[in-house]
Amino acid sequence: MLKKRLLCVLLTLAVLVSALFTYGPKLNQHIPSWETVFAKVGLGSDSRYYGYPLVVCFLNIGQGDCAIIKAEENIILIDTGPSGKEALIRAQLAKLKHETIDYLFLTHPHEDHVGSAKALLENGTVRQLVLTGTGYASALYRIAGEKGTVVSNPTLQQTYEVGGCSFTVLGPVSFGDDENNNSLVLRLVYGSFSFLFTGDSAFSEEDSLTGHLESTVLKVGHHGSKHSSGAAFLDRVAPQYAVVSCGRKNDYGHPHPETLARLSERNCKVLRTDEQGTIVFATDGTTLYCNKVA
Repeated sequence: MLKKRLLCVLLTLAVLVSALFTYGPKLNQHIPSWETVFAKVGLGSDSRYYGYPLVVCFLNIGQGDCAIIKAEENIILIDTGPSGKEALIRAQLAKLKHETIDYLFLTHPHEDHVGSAKALLENGTVRQLVLTGTGYASALYRIAGEKGTVVSNPTLQQTYEVGGCSFTVLGPVSFGDDENNNSLVLRLVYGSFSFLFTGDSAFSEEDSLTGHLESTVLKVGHHGSKHSSGAAFLDRVAPQYAVVSCGRKNDYGHPHPETLARLSERNCKVLRTDEQGTIVFATDGTTLYCNKVA
């Protein structure tokens, strides 16, 4: 009798724990998902992708942007998400078996894109900081100087060759009063595949971009705002996959239905960090894999 009761208790606990990690994250963002639990104990299913020459991770950073790219033996970050996310970023770097950041690109000075940059710089493991426009905190420049980080401003159409891939600067073409439309736009090419990172670009910046925009994967502008990812722009990019980086139940309602509809009309596979967690793409240059796509 005692054994049966104990078994019933254990089964009940197992069901409750399973339900907590399965449905809990949908109710409260502070409850970890199974993906997070497995990753904590080294059983994360994403690890099979990390050995590929190019790995692009769109972090589940909340309401913000942060992409970590491993290009052979180099690490590139595009934005850092809001403040307080350094530990999450460091944890992802550890999974990739790297500590040093070779390039940190900051698309524009809004807190949800640069909030954790200061903490990363303070550790002294950022070799080069690349930013465009004005409005960045003076502390970023001061800490970069103290830690020996090289600070530079890119020029239009400049190309960075890193770890067998190339990053081409496509924007901003010009600067105005709207910092979203001053976003650094980067196109990454590796083998047969390409990724377009657009920061918080809205319609006017999208329309100003010149050159080759067609890309396999689009990091959707401004977290899926209805004022970004215009029809003409999407037709030029023709993405197969679109990644929306946003926080669960965020105050802005991102991504907006209008944006999702434009992507759906073009048969684009939409992946969302608020619903699917960290999204990982990996490639050897000839085949593309994604942890959220069969």
